[in-house]
Amino acid sequence: MTHLELLDQSSADHMDQAFRAALSRASKGMSPIDLGLAYLDWISHLSISPGKRILLTQSFFNKLSQLGVYSIVSLLDRETKGPASKMERRVGGKAWQKWPFNVFAQAHQVSKDWWNEATLNVDGVRPDHEVQVQAVATQILDMMSPANCLLTNPEVLKATRE
Repeated sequence: MTHLELLDQSSADHMDQAFRAALSRASKGMSPIDLGLAYLDWISHLSISPGKRILLTQSFFNKLSQLGVYSIVSLLDRETKGPASKMERRVGGKAWQKWPFNVFAQAHQVSKDWWNEATLNVDGVRPDHEVQVQAVATQILDMMSPANCLLTNPEVLKATRE
């Protein structure tokens, strides 16, 4: 009886190498397996840290209420300092100081501030895993920046109208 052979060892090795190279390009050199292990390390240690989770919950609701107050005060055209720790350069222009764009920018930065709290200083997480999880969270949030969207970027809206 003959058996079916779709691939020989050399072809299989070549296919594996090509797949890993494509995966490396897609993930900018970061191993998805290492990232998965880093995430598992972080989420596992966070899950057994009830005090940290309570602090994060408190922080979330505090930031949300501060953002709500900021949104209302800025809607009324009153000068007020936003709840974000700092603002990124991309949203520093004059057009970003007007409602609702100032609220979009503040909300985005407040989200980044909260995720920094959530991903950093979780007891038991390996330092290299903490850096990986925090870096990926930052990259994801940076992709969701209001500066990257037509409808939430006043400078792009103005240029489009003109």
